[in-house]
Amino acid sequence: MNIKCTHCAKGVLVPDSAFKFYVPNVRCPHCKQQFKPVITVVMDRQSAMDTQPVLAPPVAGGAKGWLVVHDEKTFTQTFSLNLGKQVIGRKSETRPCDIMIDCTDPYMSRNHFIIDVVQKAGNIISYTLSDSGSKNRTFINARELTPADIYYLHDNDTIQAGETKIVFKNDVQVHSEKEATLLVTAKDFLETVLVR
Repeated sequence: MNIKCTHCAKGVLVPDSAFKFYVPNVRCPHCKQQFKPVITVVMDRQSAMDTQPVLAPPVAGGAKGWLVVHDEKTFTQTFSLNLGKQVIGRKSETRPCDIMIDCTDPYMSRNHFIIDVVQKAGNIISYTLSDSGSKNRTFINARELTPADIYYLHDNDTIQAGETKIVFKNDVQVHSEKEATLLVTAKDFLETVLVR
């Protein structure tokens, strides 16, 4: 992952594996100063100083993956995925869905896309993404999905619902919501596909 030196502000490339269990000290190859990378922790929108994570409730039997909202216009949120179909969309009290993203994105539908988590023989898990027929578009890694498309998700795929970007993490690559959130938020935002 590419991080900025806190002394000279130049980019420093650090392997993702270095962040697996903790945030290590890093020596900048440019200015030779040692620093601890600043990693964005999931924050409540109330205050940037609040360190309480905004996490989805625990899933019985353990999470099978995570969705991490990683977008310039929306605060970070992490949601657990469990077995079965989950409808994802904008938070709404009148048309709730399984995973409700708290955002002000006018292009995200209240029931925007579906992720189906299926456990197959040998404990192999597949994750499929499909658009729920929303009026607004769904993108996977900047490619538009049609309502007929079914996409098999891979770790680090970026889903864009409306103009909000959400990164998928599977339970093979990471083992907790905190780890998924730290890995995603330490990376730069992907460019937004404009849907206007």
